[in-house]
Parts: sequence; structure tokens; C-alpha cells
Amino acid sequence: MEEHVKRYLEYDNKHYEVPEDVRSIPVVDEKTYEEYIIPHLIENGAIPLDQLEVGKTYIGYCRNAHEATWNGKCFDYMRYKWGWFKDTIDHFDSKSGRAGTDVFVPIKIKVNEIEIEKQPDDNGTN
Repeated sequence: MEEHVKRYLEYDNKHYEVPEDVRSIPVVDEKTYEEYIIPHLIENGAIPLDQLEVGKTYIGYCRNAHEATWNGKCFDYMRYKWGWFKDTIDHFDSKSGRAGTDVFVPIKIKVNEIEIEKQPDDNGTN
């Protein structure tokens, strides 16, 4: 295994709670990506491709966004580049989004602000 992959696996060792916890994925060959990177991401809290729900918005990480909505094939998200526009990005384990490309690493389903406000406080009331 290449030294930069060893360093990535060693230093990217905390469970993903917020998008900033996800480190940039190193550029590696397909075999290394399949055998080491994908299992490592899942072990640290990334949501596997087969557990995504169509229409759900996920909190996660890619170069240009920290939230994106799964459409069944890829993620839709809003990107800013000389103005806002809708763009798409692949899941880290999709066959089209692989080593060397920017991919989305989902870590949790987004709960909208209204649902958060309705959650009971520590005493069971709200």
C-alpha cells in the first residue's frame, strides 16, 4: 500500500459527526479504493449506497457542498460558481464516482428545522 494511503487511513480515524470530519479522499487505484477506502469510509460512519433513500437530503461532504439529495442515481445539490446552479455528484461507492473524482460522502439524513424544534427536550416535554 502506498504511503499516502497509509497516512490517510491512520489520520482519518474519527467517527464522522459533521461534514468537516470527512477528510478528502486520496487519489488511488481502483483496487485500493475498493479494498481500503470504501470500507474505511463506511466504518467511520459514511452511509453505504444500498442504504440511501430516494428523495432524502443527506448531510455529508464533497468539495462543493455539505448537503445533497439522493435521486436514486446520484446526488443533486446547489453549487455556487459565478452564481447558484443545480449540479449532481456521485456517491463515493457508485461505479461512476470513483478514485480520483470528487464524490459525496453522506453521513446522516438531514432533519429539517421544524422537526428539530418539535423534538422533546431532556425532560420529555417541549
